[in-house]
Amino acid sequence: MALQLSFTDACGVTHSAAYARATTSQDGTKGSANLKIFHDKAARDAGMHPVSGMGFSFTFDPASSDNIIKQAYDFMKTRTELDGAVDV
Repeated sequence: MALQLSFTDACGVTHSAAYARATTSQDGTKGSANLKIFHDKAARDAGMHPVSGMGFSFTFDPASSDNIIKQAYDFMKTRTELDGAVDV
């Protein structure tokens, strides 16, 4: 699971097909996601360094039929920093 979005990095460069992948962890009902944002999927697949990254905390629902990864991505898509992000 990943996200695709138009992302402008700290230097002002816009990555129109940015590719974002998250790693997740949880402690009880506290979930966390660390997101790495790459120029595009090809850059990520080629092992290039991310252009940015960010972290999020969210409430994990262990009773949900959605696993922590799905819950994390659903939460991240509600954040203004990732406005317009779609699942890829």
